[in-house]
Amino acid sequence: MNDTKPCIHCGTQIPHRRQDSSFCCSGCAFVYKMIHDQQLDRYYKLKDKKTSPLIGLLHKKNNLDWVEAHLAQTPGQIKAQVKGVQCAACVWLIQEMAKKIGSAQVSINTAYGTLTLSFDPEAFDVKAYLSVLQDLGYVVSAPSKQAYVQTSRGLLIRVGICAALSMNVMMFSASIYTGLNASNTSSVFQLVTHINLVIATLAMLIGGTYFLQRAYKGLKMGLLHFDLPISIGIVLAYAGSLYTHFFGNPEFSYFDTVTIFITLMLIGRLVQQRMIEKNKNQIMQSQEASVFNIRKREGEAIVEIPFEEIQQGDRLLIPLGSIFPVACIAEQSVEIDLSWINGESTPVLKFVGELIPSGATLLGPHAVEVIADVEYHGAELAELLTQAQQKEMLPLLWQNFAKYYVIGVLSFVTIGFAFWFWKAGLHQAISVAVSIAVVTCPCSLGLAIPLARTLAYRILMFEGVLIQRSHTLDDMQKVQHVAFDKTGTLTMSDLHWRNL
Repeated sequence: MNDTKPCIHCGTQIPHRRQDSSFCCSGCAFVYKMIHDQQLDRYYKLKDKKTSPLIGLLHKKNNLDWVEAHLAQTPGQIKAQVKGVQCAACVWLIQEMAKKIGSAQVSINTAYGTLTLSFDPEAFDVKAYLSVLQDLGYVVSAPSKQAYVQTSRGLLIRVGICAALSMNVMMFSASIYTGLNASNTSSVFQLVTHINLVIATLAMLIGGTYFLQRAYKGLKMGLLHFDLPISIGIVLAYAGSLYTHFFGNPEFSYFDTVTIFITLMLIGRLVQQRMIEKNKNQIMQSQEASVFNIRKREGEAIVEIPFEEIQQGDRLLIPLGSIFPVACIAEQSVEIDLSWINGESTPVLKFVGELIPSGATLLGPHAVEVIADVEYHGAELAELLTQAQQKEMLPLLWQNFAKYYVIGVLSFVTIGFAFWFWKAGLHQAISVAVSIAVVTCPCSLGLAIPLARTLAYRILMFEGVLIQRSHTLDDMQKVQHVAFDKTGTLTMSDLHWRNL
């Protein structure tokens, strides 16, 4: 039977080898004492859940040399990335600690992990404050230059324009819905329908082309993916509305429907894209991947270069607590942490001449100089950080669904058109075909699937799980068994008998 007790700081079960202690690790003990020394023990009353244990806290501190450069550019204000803010108690503790140092306005964005400070440089030691935050277990680093890159910016512009067009087309269409028609006020009715035609055409060119281009590229690759039925509905509704506007009864045109439909589809796609981007940015801003520059020795000089410029044979200077961006050859004995690579929290000792893997973190005993064994673009870390940007195919489940759905829709449209062309002529046949295309167009699925994924991504993110690839949730149905081998991270680092 397991009689372990929880750590009084983080709530994690204490390993058997530390059962004489009230803490799971020395890091938690250090922070617990520090919080009580500063009379901030209200933190434990506000904390409503377990927090991460602080194993290796005393070694895993980022260098704060970047602070002076930032203060030189914006005196009295600084922004930093802060990892480890887990609840409202953390926010309170960070704000209260600022009051202990001096007077400063503290703003924390828990969603993006950013800390903004406004202060009097003469009355507030910002570097000491950030150092104290690291002592408390929060990982502080310079704001990432690569953070929050939004590849969906163009999609956002499309959504904004189409939303404005939708509001206008509904305003003009309201008059038709309330009784305006060609028989009572012909000139006004024609003006309104012409305006709706112009608005729908703009929506088609600005927003509709997004789906049309993706559907066309899919067809070129031999895929009938989910954008194709959406595109078919848009094209048929717009083409049918054009026909009824010029050759039939304008009252049966679908210009308002086309505009609003395009807008709703774009909103669903934007929500999905933004959540994926947010998850990718959080991955890129993790403790080890948040700093993308490194110091390199060139003769007697020390220069700072981006990771991308690292070449085989370069002599690199690795500060304490920093990451090894490429596989390196040790020139002295060093202690490293491989938890970011394999989840194992036990420190590993590397001797002179041994290879230090890319992605390892330097624990001590001090900063070291190493020789790069490969260039950065050939390193495992580079592959890991770029794999999330690779293009992904639609999951097989949705490929098959879209394929048969498209075939079904086209079949119904063709049958409806042929039947009504034989029975009532071309005008009625086109109206029926357009109606079938609009009704059967997968607008609900086009909105529901991205929104359902977004909700799932957000719930997982709050639980500490970041999704890199959009098809991950679809692939989870194939998982039958899960095996964990993360001793000291997911499991206890010592073994004991449960039963005989």
